Amino acid sequence: MNPATIHSIYTVFWVILMIAVVWWAYGRRRKKVFDEMAQMPVQIEEEEQRHTEQRGAP
Repeated sequence: MNPATIHSIYTVFWVILMIAVVWWAYGRRRKKVFDEMAQMPVQIEEEEQRHTEQRGAP
């Protein structure tokens, strides 16, 4: 095999790998998980606010 063939195979491998990662990340099963993770900062902030209110604000 000459170097051009090896480089072509290498490039095709990485393109297929990238397509597989994108397919996995944007799959329907992952949407629920990503939506839940997107809400985590809001939930943490609300939780901290509730704890502050329960202890009494300074």
